Amino acid sequence: MRLVRFEDGRFEFALAPGAAPSLQLDIARILKAWTGRSWQVALSQEEGEPTLAQQRRAREEERRSDAASHPLVRAVLESFPGAEIVDVRQRATAAVAEAAAAEAAAVSGGAPPDDETPDDA
Repeated sequence: MRLVRFEDGRFEFALAPGAAPSLQLDIARILKAWTGRSWQVALSQEEGEPTLAQQRRAREEERRSDAASHPLVRAVLESFPGAEIVDVRQRATAAVAEAAAAEAAAVSGGAPPDDETPDDA
């Protein structure tokens, strides 16, 4: 499906090729179950946003394009004829790494690793 409009109590979308014909009723039923109230769920003739799959493919293509334009990657591709970019992965940001460390500390009893012990401890 392609999202056209979403606001409190109203959900409007366009069907993508291959979508189940019952999707409108299914969404209305699920939203009512989740929120406890009725929603106006409407099919639209407008094109709407790209589907989630289309958005994911666009992000992947953008990451590949960005990687291919990086000088080091270009140098590798030029040095190894036939080489190609198969996958592009993002490194975890510092915030994600810190959150993971905090979660691991909480699971293991709450003590941070020795090099992260506060000075006033």
